[in-house]
Amino acid sequence: MNAWEYTREEGDNIARVGLSMRLVDAVNGAIVWKARHQVQESYLFIRPDMRDLATKLATDMIKYMPPEKR
Repeated sequence: MNAWEYTREEGDNIARVGLSMRLVDAVNGAIVWKARHQVQESYLFIRPDMRDLATKLATDMIKYMPPEKR
């Protein structure tokens, strides 16, 4: 996790989640793929669920992983 917070920016309430991932080759330890991304959602009264933001972020990032070589 790079970010996990509720904060205020320029007068807006923001929920922010950031995540880094690495895909490592188990045979030689080389990094095959890596990504870092952050999402934020603004809100007025009801805070968004951070777990939902994190789940969506992880799902979206995994879509960009390279396919397995066979």
